Amino acid sequence: MSPGDCRYKHWLKMLTNPTYGGAYAFGKTRTIVRIENGRKRLYSGTHVNREDWQVLIVRAPCGLH
Repeated sequence: MSPGDCRYKHWLKMLTNPTYGGAYAFGKTRTIVRIENGRKRLYSGTHVNREDWQVLIVRAPCGLH
């Protein structure tokens, strides 16, 4: 992997992020709870598909994002 690939991925992620386009999004991640070896295990920050986000306001006022 070359340094150019890393820059491309960074820019692509930023350009496809709705926040940079003036949108407000909530519910992009979730916490999954599993029982492993008799103990509760939390997996935080699990990404959710855009269609399943709880809130997406495309033209949000400046104070929201």
